[in-house]
Amino acid sequence: MISNVSGDTSITGKNIVQGTDGYIKTKDLVLNATNNVGAMDKLIQTDADHLSGSAGQTTSGMFAVEVLHGGVELGNISAKDTAYIKSASDITQLNDATVTANRVELYSQTGGIGSSTDALDISVEAPSNKVKDAAYGLKAEAADGIYINNIKDKGDLYIDSVISHTGDVELTTKGSFIDNNDNDIFDETAAEKLLRWGHGQILAGVESTAKLQKEM
Repeated sequence: MISNVSGDTSITGKNIVQGTDGYIKTKDLVLNATNNVGAMDKLIQTDADHLSGSAGQTTSGMFAVEVLHGGVELGNISAKDTAYIKSASDITQLNDATVTANRVELYSQTGGIGSSTDALDISVEAPSNKVKDAAYGLKAEAADGIYINNIKDKGDLYIDSVISHTGDVELTTKGSFIDNNDNDIFDETAAEKLLRWGHGQILAGVESTAKLQKEM
């Protein structure tokens, strides 16, 4: 365990890993690794208020961190492969900061991601062959609203899933939004109902539309 309650903690190495009972207690945390910062099955755990760093300074690398208590404000974070950030509460961002990676995954358990007045900036790569690829894109989930802006120049945003349980979702990108989810199941019944409702709303009056909605 590293305890630096009110100070800044900076760790640099080839790979940054954490033991079973490992924990970083600090105010500001900077993690820079030549290869990986944590792993999908072993996130670096901390309660830092501010988080920044990089992974994969050469050819590959993952940045995987979990903030166990409260929210976190992100500085610049970059990863050659995936940037994975999980927080107990809100995920916000310093001005002019960006999360840059081939794939970005963000999870807020009780809060939101970004805000309606200050979206969280990411820069996500897109596969060169323009087909679905789990190594790229965006996946996010939060209890409250999700506001994310992909600043990648002319960047298409490949989306796995973006889920807000109680709030709004607002995404912006300079390219197109592209479905990157191979787990989708096409529900013919739901699709038919949506088409009937849309057709009824456009072609029928208010009373007829209400009747169609009740029938569905």
